[in-house]
Amino acid sequence: MKRNEKIEKLERLGIFNQWKYNTERANDTFNIECPDFSMTNEERVNNLLDVDCCFHRFLAISFPFNGTPEGVAFWENIAKK
Repeated sequence: MKRNEKIEKLERLGIFNQWKYNTERANDTFNIECPDFSMTNEERVNNLLDVDCCFHRFLAISFPFNGTPEGVAFWENIAKK
Protein backbone atom coordinates (compact mmCIF):
# COMPACT_ATOMS: atom_id res chain seq x y z
CA MET A 1 0.00 0.00 0.00
CA LYS A 2 1.42 3.35 -1.03
CA ARG A 3 1.79 6.43 1.18
CA ASN A 4 -1.13 8.32 -0.41
CA GLU A 5 -3.39 5.28 -0.10
CA LYS A 6 -2.63 5.03 3.62
CA ILE A 7 -3.33 8.71 4.17
CA GLU A 8 -6.59 8.50 2.20
CA LYS A 9 -7.72 5.44 4.16
CA LEU A 10 -6.85 7.05 7.51
CA GLU A 11 -8.80 10.16 6.47
CA ARG A 12 -11.73 8.11 5.17
CA LEU A 13 -11.88 6.31 8.53
CA GLY A 14 -11.69 9.68 10.27
CA ILE A 15 -8.59 8.71 12.25
CA PHE A 16 -5.72 10.49 10.50
CA ASN A 17 -5.33 13.18 13.17
CA GLN A 18 -5.58 10.61 15.97
CA TRP A 19 -3.02 8.38 14.25
CA LYS A 20 -0.64 11.33 13.73
CA TYR A 21 -1.03 12.53 17.33
CA ASN A 22 -0.41 9.04 18.73
CA THR A 23 2.59 8.53 16.45
CA GLU A 24 4.11 11.84 17.56
CA ARG A 25 3.46 11.02 21.22
CA ALA A 26 5.12 7.61 20.84
CA ASN A 27 8.05 9.24 19.04
CA ASP A 28 8.55 11.72 21.88
CA THR A 29 8.75 8.82 24.35
CA PHE A 30 11.05 6.83 22.07
CA ASN A 31 13.39 9.81 21.69
CA ILE A 32 13.72 10.09 25.48
CA GLU A 33 14.32 6.37 25.97
CA CYS A 34 16.56 5.85 22.90
CA PRO A 35 18.25 9.18 22.19
CA ASP A 36 20.83 7.57 19.88
CA PHE A 37 18.02 6.71 17.44
CA SER A 38 15.87 9.82 17.83
CA MET A 39 13.90 11.34 14.95
CA THR A 40 11.76 14.40 14.57
CA ASN A 41 8.03 13.76 14.65
CA GLU A 42 7.85 14.55 10.93
CA GLU A 43 10.59 12.03 10.14
CA ARG A 44 8.83 9.32 12.18
CA VAL A 45 5.45 9.96 10.53
CA ASN A 46 7.01 9.93 7.06
CA ASN A 47 9.01 6.76 7.74
CA LEU A 48 5.89 4.94 8.90
CA LEU A 49 3.89 6.10 5.89
CA ASP A 50 6.65 4.80 3.61
CA VAL A 51 6.60 1.24 5.02
CA ASP A 52 5.55 -1.14 2.24
CA CYS A 53 2.87 -3.33 3.83
CA CYS A 54 -0.88 -3.85 4.08
CA PHE A 55 -2.99 -1.29 5.95
CA HIS A 56 -3.65 -3.46 9.01
CA ARG A 57 0.07 -4.23 9.41
CA PHE A 58 0.83 -0.53 8.96
CA LEU A 59 -1.52 0.31 11.85
CA ALA A 60 -0.09 -2.44 14.05
CA ILE A 61 3.51 -1.31 13.63
CA SER A 62 2.78 2.39 13.82
CA PHE A 63 0.59 2.28 16.90
CA PRO A 64 2.65 0.99 19.85
CA PHE A 65 0.07 1.45 22.59
CA ASN A 66 -1.27 -2.12 22.64
CA GLY A 67 -2.84 -2.95 25.98
CA THR A 68 -3.24 0.69 27.03
CA PRO A 69 -6.38 2.84 27.25
CA GLU A 70 -5.16 4.76 24.19
CA GLY A 71 -4.73 1.53 22.24
CA VAL A 72 -8.14 0.20 23.21
CA ALA A 73 -9.82 3.48 22.22
CA PHE A 74 -7.93 3.59 18.91
CA TRP A 75 -8.87 0.04 17.86
CA GLU A 76 -12.48 0.45 19.07
CA ASN A 77 -12.72 3.61 16.96
CA ILE A 78 -11.49 1.69 13.91
CA ALA A 79 -13.91 -1.17 14.57
CA LYS A 80 -16.83 1.28 14.49
CA LYS A 81 -15.90 2.51 11.00
